[in-house]
Amino acid sequence: MGKFDVGRVSLDESHYVVAWPLLSNGFDDVYRQLYSVRKQLNLDVGGPEMLIECIVSSAWRSGRPYWMRLAVPWAGAMVQSGAFDVGKLRTLLVSMSKSELISADDREFAQHALATVDESV
Repeated sequence: MGKFDVGRVSLDESHYVVAWPLLSNGFDDVYRQLYSVRKQLNLDVGGPEMLIECIVSSAWRSGRPYWMRLAVPWAGAMVQSGAFDVGKLRTLLVSMSKSELISADDREFAQHALATVDESV
């Protein structure tokens, strides 16, 4: 329940992005679903790729380890798909590979994904 004297934070103040829970699902499934409904979504940010870039990068920039950890495998999947902006991915993966807020395994995963990006350039 909580205590009356404990301060509350509104959803607006939390800077929570309602799309972040998509990161707990598989990249391929979400990407396919977004792609199939792209016309209905009428996205201001562009296609599904731009939406996914926004979701992953905002989760990473949140500074919240839970969402940051979920963003790492998505960044790797984005590299593998070949449909995303390589420059943005490289910047994101460099940050991931150096972060102390995620596990050593996640940093190593980001380093391998970064090497893949660098090989493709």
